[in-house]
Order: sequence, then C-alpha cells, then structure tokens
Amino acid sequence: MRLSRGLFMLLAAQALLVTAIPSLALIIGLNFVFERFQTLSTSLGAQVARTVFLREQLIVIGGVLGAMLLLMLIFGSMIANRIGRPQKNLLDASNAVAEGNFAAEFEEIGPQETVVTMRNLRRIARSFDRLETARRTGLVAIAEELRKPVATLGDQLRAARESDNVIQAESFENIDDNVQRLIEITEDLQAVA
Repeated sequence: MRLSRGLFMLLAAQALLVTAIPSLALIIGLNFVFERFQTLSTSLGAQVARTVFLREQLIVIGGVLGAMLLLMLIFGSMIANRIGRPQKNLLDASNAVAEGNFAAEFEEIGPQETVVTMRNLRRIARSFDRLETARRTGLVAIAEELRKPVATLGDQLRAARESDNVIQAESFENIDDNVQRLIEITEDLQAVA
C-alpha cells in the first residue's frame, strides 16, 4: 500500500518528535545532573554525590522515557485515526448499501486504494438501484396485467352463474376460489413492488 505524501510527512514528524526531541532532553538533563554531581562531590563528598547522581540520572531517564511513551501514544493514535477514518467511511458506506440505501453519499478520502474501492462501491450501488427500480416496475406491471383479466373473469363467471345457472354450484365455487387466489396473488405482487 502506497502512503500518501501527507501521511509520510506525519510519520516523519512523529519520528522526529518521538526520538530527536526526547534524546535532546535526555542529553540536556544528564548534562545538568553531571554538573550537579561535580558541585555536590566537592561540597558533600564523592559517596553522597554518587548516590544523588545515580538517583537523578534515573529520574531524568525515566522522565524522558515516559515523555517518549506519551508522545508515541499520542502520535500513534493520530496516525491510526488518519489511516482508520477512510476505512470506517468505507465500512459505513458498504453497510448503507447492504441495507438497501443505494443513494447513500460518502466522502472519497484516504489512500488511492480506498478511494477506488469507494468509487466502485458507488457504481455497484447505482447498478443495484437501477435493478431494484426495474424489478419494482416489472412487478407492478405484472400485477396490473393480471389484475384486470382476473377481475373481468370473476365478474363474467358471476354473471353467467346468475343469468342461466349453466355452471354447477360446485364447479362455480372451485372457479371462484381460483379467481380469488389469483386476485390475492396480484395484490401480493403489488405489495412486494
């Protein structure tokens, strides 16, 4: 994965802040402790000065290491957010498409691979939207095409039954049940669309 120029500069700045500046603080701190050791060794004696010197060395080194750790955590978090934000946007966009929200808008940010993936996801979402629209239109058309002839057939069967009683009652009930079932199917198709 290629790093963008801004991310490279951020990594370089982090490396400088986490290593060079604490190292400089360590050198200055140890220099101060050494000068204090020289002053204490002439006034208090070598043994006491050595003990103070070691204790202050540990304090300076521990403080600088603590500062380095804190800086690494802060800048590591910043870099992780910078890298992770485009991935989170991509995840949110893919979840929106998976839930059927094909018109979801999302920002194309991040490395080139993420931006290309977002563009491809947008094209897929548009294709799904066109297919879903075509599916719904087709279902509505089928339901409408079925509804009219079925309703007409049902009306004609009732009229024939009432006018000359040519159709036997049992046959009429079977035909009427089938007509009702076809009407329910057309209503279900319209509801799905």
